[in-house]
Amino acid sequence: MGMSQRFKCILAATAALAGLALAGPSRADYPDHPVTVVVGFPAGGSADPFARLFSQELSKKWGQPVVVENKAGANALIGTSYVAKAAPDGYTLLVALGNHTMNPAMYKNLQFDTAKDFAPIALLALAPNVLVVRNNFPARDFKEFLQALKANPGKYTYASSGNGGTPHLAGVLFSQKTGTSILHVPYKGAAPAIADLMAGTVDMSFATLSSALPQIKAGKIRALAITHDKRVPQLPDVPSLDELGIKGADIATWYGFLAPAGTPRPVVEKIHADLAEIAARPAIREQVTTMLGSVVIQEGPAQFQRRIDNELAEWEKVVKASGLSMN
Repeated sequence: MGMSQRFKCILAATAALAGLALAGPSRADYPDHPVTVVVGFPAGGSADPFARLFSQELSKKWGQPVVVENKAGANALIGTSYVAKAAPDGYTLLVALGNHTMNPAMYKNLQFDTAKDFAPIALLALAPNVLVVRNNFPARDFKEFLQALKANPGKYTYASSGNGGTPHLAGVLFSQKTGTSILHVPYKGAAPAIADLMAGTVDMSFATLSSALPQIKAGKIRALAITHDKRVPQLPDVPSLDELGIKGADIATWYGFLAPAGTPRPVVEKIHADLAEIAARPAIREQVTTMLGSVVIQEGPAQFQRRIDNELAEWEKVVKASGLSMN
């Protein structure tokens, strides 16, 4: 080998090493210091215990602290924006819920691009909503319920945990799919919404399963349908909207982990593999199902990205048709 060839080899090797250095942490050495998991909701909601359960298990697995930070406000936009602008090194992660893909349709001046500013890691749970009515609602089943709505446009009210969440958008989507008109009554959280439903102040709610299940079991409100394409094990006798003939009105709150866009692929893959292993444990599955009233599912980075892209397009159409805006 001549001098020039050796010099070229040295240059190539140096460039390769530099490239590795610039690529950021590898799968093998990640993480080597504490990781922050941001939740865009306050403690007490369903996102917080989900984040803490998986963060605790990741910490055990990695031998590094995995710290949950609640950056609540503006329908999770504050925490989401924080992560979008964080260093893409795997040390700042986001726990996002289903409203992650709803917000862009309702808020026109976001400080980030939902489609481009995040690297999806894993979707780990999906919690269908449930259509519940006050106990003295005149209809006894879904068929009678739908007849009552169609015969009385604008008469009946539905409660939600606040503007822009899945219980709110579920009502918007349901109205569009059934050609009905129901009045939205937003509350500051699921608890007061369910309390007023039990009291008969409002007529119905498309509530998250976790918030409504105890009252359904106690006989304080009645469940008419699951807003999903199949029944759920927690309420095996309650039909899904699909089987009742209402197609395309499926809505659920999903729970997943994302990182800032540009996070090294090996790091994303490692986090996904470790989360998937944790989520597959029977004890964890049972905790998640009980905690969220959910169906445990697993979607990796590519499948999760497809879901986000599809939902962004779908919610844009739904919100545009309804004229709804949060700005």
